[in-house]
Amino acid sequence: MSNAEKVFEKYIKGTPPQAIVRDLTIVFCSLTNAVQRVCKFRVANVHITTKVLKKNYDKRTAQENDFLLKSGWKVVRIPDEIYLNKSAKRGDYLFAKRINNDLYVASIEVEFSNNIETLYVVSMFKVRKESYLSNYKLVWSWKGGEPSS
Repeated sequence: MSNAEKVFEKYIKGTPPQAIVRDLTIVFCSLTNAVQRVCKFRVANVHITTKVLKKNYDKRTAQENDFLLKSGWKVVRIPDEIYLNKSAKRGDYLFAKRINNDLYVASIEVEFSNNIETLYVVSMFKVRKESYLSNYKLVWSWKGGEPSS
């Protein structure tokens, strides 16, 4: 069971919609060297908060929420594509990955405090329309098993 699943089970599962939950931040996963290099991140660990886990629990179907808890790390650690997020949206990058013929996206926010960089998953979801990413700028994608800029 992943850290996210453990925290979800202990602090979020069974809570009423929009209930206040304990404010925790945990490591969600670590990035591959290739992803870290292309985004010029100084750090590899990506964090997630209980607020984001709670938001997914409240907004997503139980099936989608369970899938993201168990497999969402794959979207972040080994994305198929990385896009720049729109300025009006929360997060700096969108990491996209196709799993079981469905497209999933994680919005990654970069925060600096005292010159220390921290990466956060601020949103994760299954894309409902294939055209969703067409208006985002592609930064990087895997092509033929090799990273491409």
